[in-house]
Amino acid sequence: MYLVDVGQDSDGIFTVKSFKPIDWSSYGGIWHPCAGSLPPWGSHLGSEEYEPDARTFTEASNWTHYYMTTKYDDKVRDYMKYFGLYENDLAAEGSWSLVTSKFHPYLYGYLSEVTVDVDGEYTVYKRFATGRKSIELGYVMPDRKTTFVTDDGTNTLFTAFIADQVDDLSAGHLYCARVTQEGTDTNATTTAFEIDWIPMGHASDKDDELLSKAKTTSFSDLFETTEVNSDASCLIGFTSTNAGAYGQECLKLKNGMEKLASRFETRRYGAYLGCTTEFSKMEGITFSENQNLLYMTISDVRYGMENNQNKGLDDDQFDVGGSNDIKLDYNKADLPLHVQCGCVYGLSLKVNTTALGQYTPARLLPLRCGIPSHADADNACSVDDIASPDNAAFVEDHHALVIGEDTDHHQNDVVWLYNLHTLDTAVGDLVNGMQGATVANALRQVSDPLMNCP
Repeated sequence: MYLVDVGQDSDGIFTVKSFKPIDWSSYGGIWHPCAGSLPPWGSHLGSEEYEPDARTFTEASNWTHYYMTTKYDDKVRDYMKYFGLYENDLAAEGSWSLVTSKFHPYLYGYLSEVTVDVDGEYTVYKRFATGRKSIELGYVMPDRKTTFVTDDGTNTLFTAFIADQVDDLSAGHLYCARVTQEGTDTNATTTAFEIDWIPMGHASDKDDELLSKAKTTSFSDLFETTEVNSDASCLIGFTSTNAGAYGQECLKLKNGMEKLASRFETRRYGAYLGCTTEFSKMEGITFSENQNLLYMTISDVRYGMENNQNKGLDDDQFDVGGSNDIKLDYNKADLPLHVQCGCVYGLSLKVNTTALGQYTPARLLPLRCGIPSHADADNACSVDDIASPDNAAFVEDHHALVIGEDTDHHQNDVVWLYNLHTLDTAVGDLVNGMQGATVANALRQVSDPLMNCP
């Protein structure tokens, strides 16, 4: 992550005045920074995507065991370079104790906030109280307390954080969403869901209490585990979950670990409480104050969002042991291509004082979905519609939703301007991801985030 000082002249031309890296060493570095947003108080609210699995890390006996168990996932291996450890170092006998002394999984997977003062000096915070998962984006609502946090990846969780104080994400209550599919429709382009919110408790990272705990807590401090029975059940006293890319697990929360589990194992604990952990590639989220609607992008409706299938083929690995709340058809092109083009969802809000208060999402419904096509080898999704929608921004003065793609299914990734008056789309500039600017600039300039996420 970098701090860039940018000037703009009277003709609107931008000039980079300075460019310097931001120091996150007090938090063990920054992990896979993804999309960011601008809260009402003017800080940068970033994110850490694809958090490292603490269970695999805890259960490993050495580096080779860990690396093989993660199916040769290179993210932790590559991150070790931050601590000066390279492949030869990791392969050396006795390296595991060195790795575990430097790398602590519960330090990574949070909203990352940067404030900058008038002199250009910055302060960094990882917002432990808002929960840990594969965060794509955190979006703060106009009340300056409610923050919605998306979770990118496989079998993911939608959460909301209600801060104790305005303009301060250091303490508050966390909630996770449980969805109920309406009716018997299974078409991803038409099926809606009711949303309930389950409380996950209160936490505060003031006085660096959670920072300190993140350095010393292991997965085994939070949960007991046991093997899944041959009939896909768990032993009495254990709860069956299917969250993240971990598949079915049998978990038992240890006494007094509710707070730490809610913040360090937010997705697993959400599944443990009965929340829905079946979303796939949950990306951006934005809000229209005039409409009182949230908009969320799902770049690929697959896996846990299907009904015991894997891209249209029978396979229960993403649903077995879970609640199977979402049962959608995989809207694919003809086999064997297996392409799904993603959807943009709307979330209707209501006032619910027993849940999130003023901004409580009550219903999730598809607004626009891409259309699979075999038109040409470079465009498996129709070029006349969206493919793999990533981030989005609402432009109130134009009553339009700006949708940025991050896709392999269009030859060129594009930004779409979706007119909510006419329900028409228009193609904008080429881009992989985007964040809306002010109305004055949004329709003539669309800027990339500092880092685009896969």
